This record gives sequence, C-alpha cells and structure tokens, in this order.
Amino acid sequence: MALWLVAATCRLDQLFVHAEGALLCVTPSGPDTLVDSAALGSTARPSDTISIGNCGGGTLRWTASMSQGGSWLSIRPDSGVVETGSVTAQVVFDPAALGDGIYHETIVVNSTTGTGVAEVPAVFYVHPCRIVPITIDDSAAAILTAADCGAPHRPGHYARIYGFPGTANDSVSIAVSAGFDAYVALDTALDAGRPPLSETGDCASAVGDPCLPYQRLPRSLTYFVEVTSAAAGDAGAFTLRIAHPRLPNAPATLDQRLGDSVTSVPTGATVNQASILLRAVLSDPDLGDSLHLEAEVRPITEGFSGPDVPNGPAVGNGRPAWLSVSGLSDKTAYHWRVRTGDNTGRTGPWASRGGNPDFVVDVPHPPNAPTALGQARGDGVGILTGASIDTDVVILSGVGSDPDPGDMLRLEVEVRPVGTVFTGPTHSSPAVPNGGQLQAIVGPLPGSTAYHWRARVVDQAGATSAWVAYGGNAESATDFSVAALNHPDPPAALAQQQSGDLSPIPVGGNAAANTVVLSGVVSEPNAGRTILLDVEVEPVGQTFTGRPNYSSPLGASGTTASVTVGPLSENIGYHWQARARDDGGRTSAWIAFPDAPGNPETDPDFTYEVQHPPVQLVFTVQPTATRLKLPIAPPVVVTAQDANGQTSTGFTGTVTMALGTNLTGAKLSGTTRVTAVAGVATFSNLRVDRTGFLYTLRATTLQPPLSAVSASFSITR
Repeated sequence: MALWLVAATCRLDQLFVHAEGALLCVTPSGPDTLVDSAALGSTARPSDTISIGNCGGGTLRWTASMSQGGSWLSIRPDSGVVETGSVTAQVVFDPAALGDGIYHETIVVNSTTGTGVAEVPAVFYVHPCRIVPITIDDSAAAILTAADCGAPHRPGHYARIYGFPGTANDSVSIAVSAGFDAYVALDTALDAGRPPLSETGDCASAVGDPCLPYQRLPRSLTYFVEVTSAAAGDAGAFTLRIAHPRLPNAPATLDQRLGDSVTSVPTGATVNQASILLRAVLSDPDLGDSLHLEAEVRPITEGFSGPDVPNGPAVGNGRPAWLSVSGLSDKTAYHWRVRTGDNTGRTGPWASRGGNPDFVVDVPHPPNAPTALGQARGDGVGILTGASIDTDVVILSGVGSDPDPGDMLRLEVEVRPVGTVFTGPTHSSPAVPNGGQLQAIVGPLPGSTAYHWRARVVDQAGATSAWVAYGGNAESATDFSVAALNHPDPPAALAQQQSGDLSPIPVGGNAAANTVVLSGVVSEPNAGRTILLDVEVEPVGQTFTGRPNYSSPLGASGTTASVTVGPLSENIGYHWQARARDDGGRTSAWIAFPDAPGNPETDPDFTYEVQHPPVQLVFTVQPTATRLKLPIAPPVVVTAQDANGQTSTGFTGTVTMALGTNLTGAKLSGTTRVTAVAGVATFSNLRVDRTGFLYTLRATTLQPPLSAVSASFSITR
C-alpha cells in the first residue's frame, strides 16, 4: 500500500501570501512533508493531494511547478483560479523510470494576482522487492498487481517474493494455483544477473498452474520463491504452497484379471493359470509425481509382511497401473494387497481386495496314463492275453488317475482287428472320480476275429493321457480273439401283467400298483448256454437309450423270463422294449412292446394312474356381464382340483350353485345342481332375475364339503 504523509518545512507566514484583494492558502502547511513509496519495477503510481485556497477577497489566480524539474513527480492541475474556498490538486508519484533510492522535490505554488510563493516539499522512496516470510508446509494467498515489484528474473513482469529458511539436502515441492497464467522461480538470491536454481511455467506438462516438484536444497540458507506471470504485465489472484514431498494416496478401483488383461476374476474365483494381473488406479497429492504399483501376494495361510513381487511400471498421476504376478503355486488359495510408490521412494498406505481368499490357482493337468489294464468276458471272467473267448462282449478295464484331485475320468479304448492300425478311440467307459476303476464295455464284436487294443484316460475337460497298449506284446500279436458264435434270438410273447395277481394289462391299460411284471420267451441257438431278459422302461416322451434298466436272472433257453419293474411314478405313462442276452454277453436286437400289432412310442404301453380326492373348487370359467333374462354366457364351469392343483378326474359328485353377493334380493334360476364329469361341472343356463352390480356365485359340494366364490359380475337391461 502506498503511504503518504503531509508535512511543510516552511513557516506559516511563508504559506500565506497576501495578494491584492486575494489571499493564497496552501495545505499541507506547517512542518509536514508529502511522503510516499513504491516497489522497484512497479508501474502503479501512488498519489496525494494538496489544497489551494483563497483566504481573502477578489480573484486568486495560481500556478504550480517543480523546483528541480523532476519528471517522477507531477501535479494535476498545475494552474487555476479560485474565487472563494479552495481547489484540490493531485500530486502523482511515478516510479517507472526510477531505481531504488530516496528522491526529493519541492512543489512551488505561485499566485499570479499578487506577489509571493508557497513551497511544499515531497519525498519518494523507491525500495527493492520486499520479502514475505513463509515456512515449508505452509501456503500463502495474495493478488499480484502493478504495485508489486518487478520480477528479478523476468524483466517487464510483476512479482511477489517469498522467503523461507532451508536446510541443506532437504527437499521441497512448490506449487502455484492462479487465476492467470502464472510462472514461478526458486533461487538463493534475487540476482537478476544469473539464472535461478529452477523455474517453470507449467506442471507435469500442464500449462497454467506451475509447480517445481522435489527441489533439493543445496545449502542451509534462506531461499526465495518468485511468483510472477508468464505474460508481461499479467496479474491476478494466486495461492502459493511450499511443502515437503507427500505420501501417495491408497490405490483405488482394485481389480484382478487373467493374463489377457481383459477378463476380470471375481473375488474367490478359481483361475486355471499360474499367474494373475493386478490393477488399480494410482494418485498422489503431488501432481507431478510418477507412480508405480507395489504388491504383496501370499497364500491365504500366510500373513502379510511386505512386498514380495516386482513393482509395476511407472504411470502418470491418476492413471491405471498394472502389475503381473507369475510363478504362483498350483492348488493354492491366495490373498493380496497393493500400495502406491512414487518416484521419490515414498509409499502410500496398503489397500487389500478383502477376499478370503481373493483367488485360487488350479491349473488343469492332463490325466496320467492308465495302469493295471485288464480284459474280461461280459460276465466278468478274466481273459488271458492271446486267449480265445466264446462271447462277443468284453470288458476292458484300467485304473485312472489325474494330478487334479477333483477331476472325473473316463477310459477310452481302441479295439481293432489284428493287422488294422490304430487311428482313434472306439469305446468309452462312464466317468468315475479320480483314482477309480474304469471299465469300458465293448461289443458285440464280430466272431472269428483276433483283436488288439489300447487305452488312455480322459478328464471332464477333454484332456487326455498318452495311449497305453495292452499286453506288452507286439501289435501284430493277438490280445484276445472271438470265436464264431451266434446271437440269441429276439424275445417272443412279450407281456405286461399286474404285479398282484399276474393278470394281463392291456396295451394302454392302467397298473393297479406301483409295480408291474414284464415278461418274454428267450431262446439261444448255441447249445448249453443260459439266457436272460433285458428290459428298458422309459416314460412316454423319453426316447430309448439302448441300455437296460431291469434284467431277469439267467435261465434255460426257450423259457419265459420276467422282471418286476417299479416303483412307478404316479400318473405317468410308460413304454418299454426288451432283448435277450446270453451268459457270454451276446445280445439280440431290441423288440418294442407289443411285438404285434405295434403301438406308437408316443402312446403309453401302460399307465400308473392314481386319483387323489379333491381339496378345492375353482371357477375355471367365470360368470360375465349378462343382459336380464338371458342365460349367463359362456356357461360357468367349476372344476374340482386335488392338492397339486390338478383336475381330480375321479370326482363325480354334485356341485350346487347359488348367488353369493346379492344386493338386490335377486333369484338365481336354471339348472343349479350339476353332476361333475371327470371332476368338471358345467352350468349352461343360469339366469338372474334382477339387474344389478357386484353379483357373485357360490359353488358348493357335500362330499367332500367344498365351496368357492366367483368373480363379481353385473346384470343389465
């Protein structure tokens, strides 16, 4: 702020000059002097005033000038006329062309209507830039104006200078946020003759709010921060902050992904690779910092103790960062945490995913090669290597194992006539848990043929082991051979019977109990062999699979074999087929029941139908708005339903209909008592004899006692 002080060095009798009829009066008077000041290099011009008055009569004419002719001081106006009272003249101090120092001048006021002169001394101090004290980890807000001093390192610019005590080898970050395009410099002296320690007009390549991050202080002394503008003469409000480097923030938006960097892994999920990618968004209160991600990834059984994987690459402030973790242990659950590191070696707080575990590593492995390979007849009797058998069905077995404990395994076998090269699997076993016995049923095989075979293990993902040839013999040698044999004849005289009294069930008939007996005559062309009946029973709508689900005991050829099937599901229709199978595992073709005449497989061969008593009445066709004297149309229908909500088709009781809600006292006519047919009662000619609204119908039965109320309806004219 410009300061001014009014003083006069001449005596009072010298300031009052008597003119003819007029009296010159100049203020300030007495011992006061005009005093003001300005900063070196500023262009703002401070001002003061003097009063020139007529203390007498007549007209006072006056002029003012500088006794030394100094151009840094001026008075406006410099002449005038005063009839009565006084006028004010402005005294302006101009520092633009002055160096620092003390400047003196005298303002001389002359009366031109008489004799005499009044003198007013003036003093102007031009001082160097004043230093505003500040400390590290503090801030200051100010407004840069033309009254500020000239920038020591940027001629033609205004500057505010701040000073702070610094310690050798300490580090500070300086940042300016301004309403104009600011510029900042750091130095140990305000010497325009040499460049500053550091200066900039931007921050991390962003123009406008400059910063000087991580400035190492070379000596223990006072350092100066020069806040100025990028453009000459620019000015405005700003805030300066000087701080020690700050710690980074905790990472945000934590994520874990597969190696493709795209697929996110949910918390607790299993990954089938021994690596994972950790991702987070990093930030730091020191905007110019470059940042990287640090991580600690450990088995869930271990506590955290510090980073244990290589740091991620550097990224900009506020950007996503990645870190790849490899070499993870298979069949292991992991948890992890991350933190932000900056280019000064500082680190922020840890942030964790929070899972227990965060992810599980389970890398799939191919199964081990099968062991303990064996071959047996269809009845389970073992076959020696190279032996001939009198059956065309064989069981090929082995033990399967896999490094992945939870895998389900199958045995794939390839059986070829000797002399035919192996090309790929021909048969497979059902899947069993890891480490279990695997058995593939192969057949029927052509007779009079020698065979060799090999096997491999397959897991549920389709991964396979190496092939293992059976027998340890040359593939030109025989593993087993099948003699020339005939197959059993198809079963004849297929029949279905009630299980209670063995009475026949007609095609499409109903089973009286939840079991039935199915039978057929089985015969075998090979003398001395025993034979059985295989049956496959499926619900109608489910196609046959060719796998029997019931089998009779072995018996003599030409006899009737039977099986008891059940328990049957209620109200389900079934169809079935049968075949003959001898003690060597040879089978006939499947024959669908009935063998003559045929029954479409979309129709049931028999049904186990069970009627449940009704538990509720339901209006399946509700009454609708009807004109007076006309029957309600469409006809009202009431259905008796069982506990499952199904129509109780066995119900044939009487359903009685009456008016429920009846605000008009109307009467219901027509057939109001109807005998249900297969659980359904239809009322075709109900009438209401008065118009009205909100009528309802009430349906009831006596045995069992049930009732239901309809939706409301109206009768109109």
